[in-house]
Amino acid sequence: MSPAANVSRHTCTCLAKDISNGFAIFWKQVLLYFTIIVSVVSLFGVLTAPDIIREGSDFVTRLKSDNVWVVVLEKMRHGLGDGVIMC
Repeated sequence: MSPAANVSRHTCTCLAKDISNGFAIFWKQVLLYFTIIVSVVSLFGVLTAPDIIREGSDFVTRLKSDNVWVVVLEKMRHGLGDGVIMC
């Protein structure tokens, strides 16, 4: 085998290794970004779920004990402010 052929084969082998290393780094970054996105969404769910459950159970309890329109008006007043809802 000629020295030129040997250099050419070595160059192709190095190029293939560089491409495969770049490909591996790309997939590691994709996995890292995916993990970060899933973690943020999960954390958001863990932080907000107890408040949503508590509000829902409070709302159902008040609907059973009070007039429906009083409950709706109080929720609207709390959400929008006293200046918007004048009764």
